[in-house]
Amino acid sequence: MTITTYHSIWLPKSEVIQHHGKPLPANMIFFAAPPPEIGTVLTAHSYLEAKQRKLSLKIFKRFSRVVLEALVLAGLCFGIFVGLHLGLSVPFFSASTDGMLRGFVLGILITPFATIGVAVFCLSLIKPPITCTYVGDRGIAEYRWSDQGEPEGRVLQFSQVDCLHRNIIDHYINFSYMSTEYWFTWANTRNLPESEQSAMPAIFKFTLSGKYSSEFRLPLYHFALSAERAWTEFRLQHLLSDVKQSGSTRFEIGKLGVSQGKALEVGQGFVRTIVPNRIHHFNGDEIRLRQENGKILLQRKDPSAGWARPWMLETIGFASFEIENVNAFVALFNLLVNQE
Repeated sequence: MTITTYHSIWLPKSEVIQHHGKPLPANMIFFAAPPPEIGTVLTAHSYLEAKQRKLSLKIFKRFSRVVLEALVLAGLCFGIFVGLHLGLSVPFFSASTDGMLRGFVLGILITPFATIGVAVFCLSLIKPPITCTYVGDRGIAEYRWSDQGEPEGRVLQFSQVDCLHRNIIDHYINFSYMSTEYWFTWANTRNLPESEQSAMPAIFKFTLSGKYSSEFRLPLYHFALSAERAWTEFRLQHLLSDVKQSGSTRFEIGKLGVSQGKALEVGQGFVRTIVPNRIHHFNGDEIRLRQENGKILLQRKDPSAGWARPWMLETIGFASFEIENVNAFVALFNLLVNQE
């Protein structure tokens, strides 16, 4: 076991917490300082500890349950294969009537050793990234440890982008939870010329994506959630300014950077849904918002009102991942339409 001592070059203030909301550990080492352009640091995290133990077991814990089961299965198959091969080809086994059975039992016995061998081989190929991440009130930053020299970093200033698309997908097999896949992408679609916005893809600025199981949640996932919360607060101020100046603000719906003619507009006391060839206008006293199964649902409060306004649908739904700045939309809806 080798223990290496590191020293932090940035000391967080007492109000800074981890991305998932817990206090920062005293032994957490930040090997790169947050850039000033992200503003006041709200949350932070680093994989590096004051005394970093270089143990294979520490890395091995990063394996999810699915991967470990795959290793056991691979070792079992290898052991059975060897056992059957011995039972068929080696005289000591094949000369006996139950030679194949003996070979099979031998294969089962060597399965643990085969599993350990496969695991050690896989571990030798893995170099877990050592990162430190920051979320500020004006941007986010991520740095990766490099043995070659200075840390490699990337920074996103919220003022450089105008939309966030995100998706979180839970995977189940036979009704049993297996893992969650996620991606968060910030882009600056509206900085393109108006004539090109519908034809050109968005200029991507920053993407956080990954996958985790129930046993191991990567801090990168919490980094993405914390970044989304900070972005929503930042963007909400600009959206309120738009409403004050123009009477409403618009949320595009569709693939990132590609206009599909669908949108949501929010103003003081109303919301509009825009789909090709049709616009629905709802006042705050006749519509409610629900979030269900990855969808944003706008539902009429009084279904009987449909007799007076038959063109008004009872429920209109959109996939959450298609709505830009979806959490900002929900916050603005509650603030201006429901006035909560």
